Amino acid sequence: MPEAGIGQTFGGTSCATRSGGWTARLQKTALAGLSVMLAATASAVQDFTGGTLTVTATDDDVFITGGGGIAAVNGVPVADAALVERIVVNGGPDANNIDLTQVEPNSFTALTSVTINGGGGADSIFGSQLADTIIDPDGGDTFNDTPGNDTYIVHLGGSGTTLLDGIGLGGNTLIIEGSAGADVIHAGPTQATSGGQTIVYSGIAQLTLLGGDGDDVFVVQSSADFPILVNGQGGVNGLAFDNEGQAVIQTDGSIAIAGKQPVNFASIASVSNCNQAGAADANLDGVPDGCEQALSSGGDNTGGDNTTGGNNTGGSDTGGSSSGGSTGGTSTGGSSTTTSGDNAVSSGGDSGSSGGDDSAATPAEVEEVLECGAGLCGAGTAQLMPMLLLGLCGAKMRMRSRRQ
Repeated sequence: MPEAGIGQTFGGTSCATRSGGWTARLQKTALAGLSVMLAATASAVQDFTGGTLTVTATDDDVFITGGGGIAAVNGVPVADAALVERIVVNGGPDANNIDLTQVEPNSFTALTSVTINGGGGADSIFGSQLADTIIDPDGGDTFNDTPGNDTYIVHLGGSGTTLLDGIGLGGNTLIIEGSAGADVIHAGPTQATSGGQTIVYSGIAQLTLLGGDGDDVFVVQSSADFPILVNGQGGVNGLAFDNEGQAVIQTDGSIAIAGKQPVNFASIASVSNCNQAGAADANLDGVPDGCEQALSSGGDNTGGDNTTGGNNTGGSDTGGSSSGGSTGGTSTGGSSTTTSGDNAVSSGGDSGSSGGDDSAATPAEVEEVLECGAGLCGAGTAQLMPMLLLGLCGAKMRMRSRRQ
């Protein structure tokens, strides 16, 4: 803060202090080339260069306004608001109050980008009336919604509770970014958790979960109000979907239940679904026991229409034969409908059995002899192609040909 009575002139703009306050005479036509670093108050430092207004909090408060066509930070004039193209606010190491509610398009006519980085501490952040990107780098911030289609980004690896308060005035997106390590991320209609971090939200239009590096597991319950996108990114990742005791519809890159928005996924090695209500977690890894098997099965899930309500361990499996057990394989399609028990739609399935004659029949007439337990093979199963039967009924299966 300049000492009282000391005047400053920069870029054709003359400012002077008097009794600790600022008076300003702004020659707007000369502000286009303004490049100046000012100590505005004890709580923020700002820089306006090349159309970008950058403000860094040093204490607790940051207020940006545009009244009278003048961009001001904590009451200190900085530039002609019409010349500001980008605003970047960086929170300090402690808790900050950041308020951009008076940044609106009528004054900031050239503004195209607003980014607010929460910094350290439990910050309270009000965005502008435009589309903002607001970031909580370590957890514990409160995002207060203002008009505009905003993007909220929360980085995992910190602690505390991030609260999206009153979100819903625009088409807002929440992005939760995983750490560089192996994360277990739980997400549902109202909150997400990982380690010691919680994110509470409402009124959002889209939830995106990004795994980052590491082998991550996403335990997800879908929402009736917004779709969820899961992108495992790096590593070998698994998705455990809560079927809530209902039939599951799975297609290539998507899984859903009736009455809920879909969970879309990419870079996921294996997908399982089970009823997670009251489910045990015997090994305390954050994944319900009913979803464990498919998450560890590996394989490449490339789609198929799987409508499941029972215990489905595959779709159509085209991946090789095995001398025993499941080898993963590649799920490429097929349709199955079952009705009871826990559901486990994995990317692999059981691609063979060590017993009996497992060679595929090549003549035109093929007789399938199925030995499938637990009601997995319905009356219509015998009409399916032999390779589809291998995927749907991975239990004991023998194929016997009648050669002409």
